[in-house]
Amino acid sequence: MKTTMRKQQAKIGKGIKPICKALVTALMAGCVSQAFGSSNFSGVIEEDFSGGTTKNKWLMPLPGDGFSRWGDDISNVACLTAGTQTSKPTATDAGSPPGCTDAKSRDNPGKGVLRLTPVNWQQVGGIVSDFTFGTKEGVEITFITYTWGGTGADGMTFFLADGSKPATLGASGGSIGYQCSNINPIFSGVYGGYIGIGIDEFGNFVHVNDNTSSGVGFVRNAIGIRGAGSVNHTYISKHLLQEIYDKFGWGSVPRSVQERWKDSWSSKRSGGIERYSAESYKKFTDICRSGKLTIGSAYLPAGRGPLELSENATDSRLKLYNYKYLAHKVLSERFAVDLEHPRYQGKKFEDLPKSRDMTTPMLYKIRITPDGKASVWISYNGGEFQPVMKDFDIVNENGPLPESFRFGFMGATGGFMNNHEVMCFKAAPATQSEGSADVNLPDAKLVSGAQVYLSFFNKVHWYGNLTAQNILRKADGTYTVQPNANWDAACVLTGGKCDRTGEQNVSKQAARKLFTWSNFAGVPLEWSNLDSSQQNALSSPGEPRAMAEARLNYLKGNTDLEVGRGSGNFRPRKNLLGDIINSSPVWMGYPNSKNLSTAGWRDKRYPGTGMKENNGQAYTAFANLNRTRTNIVFAGSNDGFLHAFRSGRYNAAGQVENTNNDGQEVFAYIPGSVLSRMHNKTDPALDFFNTQYAHNYYNDAPVGTGDVFYGGEWHTWVMGGLGAGGDTVYALDVTKPDSFSASNVVGEWSGSPRGEWSHLGNTYGTPVFGRFHDGNWGAVFGNGWCSTADAANGNCTASNGPAGIYVMSIDQDTGRPSFKFISTGEAGTPDSPNGIAYVTPVDLDADNIYDYAYAGDIKGNVWRFNLLSKDSNAWVSQPQKIFAASSGQPISTKIVVTRMNPKDASGDVILNFGTGMRKEGYLGNKTTYAKGQQSIYGVRDKTALSFSMVSGTNTAQVNRSQMQEQKVHAGGIKDQLSNIKIDWDTKSGWYLDLTQVTINGKTEYEQVIYNPYLENGKYLIVNTFIDGSNPVLSCSTVQSSGYTYPLESTSGSGLRGFFDKNFTDSSYRKQLDAVGSPILIRTTDDKLLLLTKDEQGKVSLNEVYLSRGNPLVRRISWREIF
Repeated sequence: MKTTMRKQQAKIGKGIKPICKALVTALMAGCVSQAFGSSNFSGVIEEDFSGGTTKNKWLMPLPGDGFSRWGDDISNVACLTAGTQTSKPTATDAGSPPGCTDAKSRDNPGKGVLRLTPVNWQQVGGIVSDFTFGTKEGVEITFITYTWGGTGADGMTFFLADGSKPATLGASGGSIGYQCSNINPIFSGVYGGYIGIGIDEFGNFVHVNDNTSSGVGFVRNAIGIRGAGSVNHTYISKHLLQEIYDKFGWGSVPRSVQERWKDSWSSKRSGGIERYSAESYKKFTDICRSGKLTIGSAYLPAGRGPLELSENATDSRLKLYNYKYLAHKVLSERFAVDLEHPRYQGKKFEDLPKSRDMTTPMLYKIRITPDGKASVWISYNGGEFQPVMKDFDIVNENGPLPESFRFGFMGATGGFMNNHEVMCFKAAPATQSEGSADVNLPDAKLVSGAQVYLSFFNKVHWYGNLTAQNILRKADGTYTVQPNANWDAACVLTGGKCDRTGEQNVSKQAARKLFTWSNFAGVPLEWSNLDSSQQNALSSPGEPRAMAEARLNYLKGNTDLEVGRGSGNFRPRKNLLGDIINSSPVWMGYPNSKNLSTAGWRDKRYPGTGMKENNGQAYTAFANLNRTRTNIVFAGSNDGFLHAFRSGRYNAAGQVENTNNDGQEVFAYIPGSVLSRMHNKTDPALDFFNTQYAHNYYNDAPVGTGDVFYGGEWHTWVMGGLGAGGDTVYALDVTKPDSFSASNVVGEWSGSPRGEWSHLGNTYGTPVFGRFHDGNWGAVFGNGWCSTADAANGNCTASNGPAGIYVMSIDQDTGRPSFKFISTGEAGTPDSPNGIAYVTPVDLDADNIYDYAYAGDIKGNVWRFNLLSKDSNAWVSQPQKIFAASSGQPISTKIVVTRMNPKDASGDVILNFGTGMRKEGYLGNKTTYAKGQQSIYGVRDKTALSFSMVSGTNTAQVNRSQMQEQKVHAGGIKDQLSNIKIDWDTKSGWYLDLTQVTINGKTEYEQVIYNPYLENGKYLIVNTFIDGSNPVLSCSTVQSSGYTYPLESTSGSGLRGFFDKNFTDSSYRKQLDAVGSPILIRTTDDKLLLLTKDEQGKVSLNEVYLSRGNPLVRRISWREIF
């Protein structure tokens, strides 16, 4: 029997025939469509509506059961814009919707949509599935809508109805095809409606005066949600009375009583056609308006008094479901064209956009879990999903889930109009689609003991995971990443079941050490330590102070303050660890820099200068003193915090001890500027605490760690920015992480309208620590950028300032940092700003002191910043422009620096980098990437070794015409890389133009958005990215992809034999679809592995090869921070 059912379920896309079956009572005899899923359903239903016919069968009942107050004939105008059918399905005869007949509204096959209404007044159209979908495993539905071509009304509805009930469509006007109406000519609601989602342009879907007995006022440009209802003509006139008799155990309704009851709801005209009389219309709309229905004693058994059914009845037998208002969300931007919007004021109807590709797509996600938790999200124009309702107990409100659901769409126009269109419908069991765990964008981190740290994020619930997983050698000699994690920091913070480790009940960490910045000092994260502006930022006008304090406690991890737990008011969280997107795990062990262990410090530029490092604590003594300190994995996340998780330690002999390798949080720091932005008082989608919170960026950049010297001693610092989270940088002293306290918060610095910080934007790169010629230690980092799109999210102020870098200098006596901004002089505009993400400082004379810093800006310029002077004031002179990439080639990743062979070209500097860029989409737009041809470069800097103190110029030293071209698909062979030798007498570098592909008719450009990897100053490994996200006007989903390029860094020549060990054959790139930077590791049995991870979070270890005689790549057993 189970096998038969499975076979039936598998055929769902091949057509579903109605199956007639006798019902218990004669009055309820009818024809019911076949239900797939009354038992477990493991399939997926898809309908793109793009072709001549639909894949599945649909019904087209008349809206409002075909009755109108005016007695007019009602027509269902839904059609396929590429449809080929001329016949139209009915309420009982299923098929494919007909083709649209207006020649102007026709689309080519494969490019069509379901059009519910055309641009015309007083139109209604809709479809209801002939198939049903079982609820045992829940359901998740997604679809896309377009609204365009008219003046802006009324809207459209998607609804779920009880699959055991006949297919119906609801009322017109503000009801938009779901609920009953109080005032409109088509007034009957859906029979057995369970939940309706109104996509409301005009504003009446949730308007209590327009429809039903519940709701709010007139709300335009909103997504509304209503609950169960059956204020429907067919139900009330034909089925309700028998249901009441059954509930009270009174047997069957006498035929004469049933006929009288039925006639009371209609009057008959010629031919026996039922029409509503004015009296019955008023009676029906009164029920809709009041939520009450009285059954007189004349229709009840003898001696029974009148019964009042009500939506507020506590007796379930008397419950009347009336499409109760549940929630709504006003969109910040219009999703439909209308003449009243300021954008179109003064325009004529004929001037409005008249094509689908000029309008805004809206993607919807509706999920109902098997235990009855309902969630609804919307995505505006490809941006992040925003919740309208999340984990709402729909069963408590609507009653038990029916055994199966029907799906319905309807659109309506009135005095205003629009095309209302649907495409890309998909339904799947909710248990199969809880929300993907996407891998974060930057790098994994590998440390000794072959333990790799990976971070992930969930796009639906916006939480993160950070796992520690072992690299294992299998019996066949190959290597893999251990499936179950050693620990997941999210589970440690949250407690309970941990999917990534397989543990059923992880103990929640009992206590946390949390810190912030307030009143110009680090402080424990307590209410009394916050300054007045921070306290006010956590409070809304008119609230008691206790609410603001509750927000702080929620932020600190108090889950009792969440909705659904006692009297909680704040957003429920699946995990306490926020999503980790552009940040990455950074591992810190004991101090072990061989470069800093030098016996004597000497500045080769200034040989006579005294070096304080020679008179204070020796680095080796510092390393020995801290050899057994706790290993830490740092990760910034979009819960606002930089977290410090412990991952074991080393003993005095240098051996790994796993006693505390458990992911416990040692401490966490939330920047004061972030704390002040967590509570958004005007936009629920950006309010971290609100149940309609969608997503924002808070602490979203990888940090840098390094050892620095001041006050006669060595220290370990960590420093980071916020990425898309804001224009702030902060620094912490983490020399002794186990005893970290507020006094170890070094400082926090944010963008300001004036002074040195006026050029600080969202800081995307990683600060790099080191020593400078002025005698101080410090760090360098890029100034970032802030566009108008960034500023709209409230995280920064849009800037037209120049790109540049910041140099932090730590005073040798006080340890207090100071900063200098070095401008390139190359500015942008607020819409298209300029800025620098990553900075690469270099020491060219091997004295452990930085001489220059190289960086690329997002206008495609490569700069050399001169740090040679021992007077730091001289550093701010004009940097030298080395190269300008082609127009439209931004540089958003690190420049890796290597040296040429002195035998070839005097050991000049070679700068390797790629072009490309990821632009965060935030809420109102999808994430986008650079357009146009992108490239990988190797640029020669011929003047660096002169160590000149002369100010630079903004004229590029090198242009593309002076460079050797290397090629992909060399010799016409797919993926082959060229091996062209460079004539260094005539050339100043090389370039390799990346490819472009067509996905669903749209050109996508291969580009570099991850930092290149340089091994031993010779091997350049680059992972590229090709966007595969859904293009507009297509239902096809293509996973983002990318290639791995093994190149010789100085020439750009492909590395022969890298993937196949054939060192005499050609070289080629390979499609590994890797996300983040590549990592090369050598195993203890002398195998070389390339560690990559893909978009779905799968980690791969591919064996790769380098020709004999090349220097060995570092081994897994070596203690390294990658």
